[in-house]
Amino acid sequence: MKQIKRIIVLLMAGLAITAQSQSFVDTDKSNIKDSDYPSDYWIDVVTEQPAGYDVDEQGNVTISSAEGLAWLISVVNGLNGCTPDDFDGKKITLTTDIDLAYNGEKAFTPIGNRTHRFMGEFDGGGHFIDGLHLYYEYTGNAVPSDLGLFGYVFHGTVRNLLVKSGSSAFVCQNPEQWYQGCIAGISDSLSLIDNCMVMTRMSVTNGGGIVGMNRNSTIRNCAYAPPVDNTFLVGRNGGGIALRNFSENGYTAEISNCYFYGNMLGSYSVQNEGGIVCFNETSSENGGQSAMVRNCYSELTGELFGNYDNGCIVAHNSEGSVVEYCYADLTKQYNGWGGLLGTDLGDTHNCISFIPDNGDGLLSESVSIGTDETTSLLEVLNYWISLYEIGVFNSWCEGETLPVFCNQSIGINETQPEPDYGPVHRGRRECGQGGGV
Repeated sequence: MKQIKRIIVLLMAGLAITAQSQSFVDTDKSNIKDSDYPSDYWIDVVTEQPAGYDVDEQGNVTISSAEGLAWLISVVNGLNGCTPDDFDGKKITLTTDIDLAYNGEKAFTPIGNRTHRFMGEFDGGGHFIDGLHLYYEYTGNAVPSDLGLFGYVFHGTVRNLLVKSGSSAFVCQNPEQWYQGCIAGISDSLSLIDNCMVMTRMSVTNGGGIVGMNRNSTIRNCAYAPPVDNTFLVGRNGGGIALRNFSENGYTAEISNCYFYGNMLGSYSVQNEGGIVCFNETSSENGGQSAMVRNCYSELTGELFGNYDNGCIVAHNSEGSVVEYCYADLTKQYNGWGGLLGTDLGDTHNCISFIPDNGDGLLSESVSIGTDETTSLLEVLNYWISLYEIGVFNSWCEGETLPVFCNQSIGINETQPEPDYGPVHRGRRECGQGGGV
């Protein structure tokens, strides 16, 4: 394996945690060994169209093997003699569970990048991908890469997918300029990330559990909930669902009906941490559109450690941005620092703390749902989605500790009216105790 410079982030299944995964970001690269990583890359192993990658007359693809999924990298990125195909107007369907480590671990190059973006629809069919190992090699003059199963999704869709285990090494000299998310590094320009779940132990330098940068796009019905020790390691800036939710050029960026359940563990070098989103940002001239976080909850099983902004829902909510109908357990604040929002300069309302309560959550105050009052987290989450036609948002059921999605593969309906939420209140304290800079 090539000798390379690495800044490490490890994305590991809770059932396969090693002592090496305890470090947050290894900036001293001298102790990195080649044996820590797979020596083979899928793009070097699968160099021609394999069995399990089938194309119909319209250019739609079905994938039924690990090699088939690996071949998609070459087709989109223009590798191994392929002419780059962005899949605009075409669909890719996963027809079975995929174990990328069934024949030994191999590094997986992200599908799509800033030069060759993925613009199609990827439907996981409710299947899982196991053994996903993501690495980037920095060799001096190479252009860094955004990391995820998909590196860059542009006006595309990824839905109905579970990622179970793997590892990730984010390697570049200026990682703050690049993004990492388990599903997508960047989701841009009216893209949709829907009904995706990540169940791994994960670490990021600047990234999110699902998406790194969500720009003018939508993330909904997604969850980050690793199975054992529920640890999400942060090296610099991190968000449980997304690092940045960014709205500009007259478009909305929205994260809705999502949850984070885990320990957002960092060190004293960590700058900003948000249970759902780190930075919820709206550009100054955006035609009345906003970055929005709605009907989400986070359960932080450990303390937040950011030196600047900490928020159990959002670390920094910029002017013109919206956080509404969101909930978090505040019992793990670091010395009382970091409420539901860290710094809130935007519009917030109906954001309340809770504590776990036998598969549900007990809200700190009663909430109106129609003509009734409730202190049940489960009831308020389901009431919000009831304002939409069935199928847009996953419904919620009691889980072992807190509410979970009843069906992670529920159908999707794209065109639904917005519910009437009533007045929006501007203010720094609406969503609880803010952090400081």
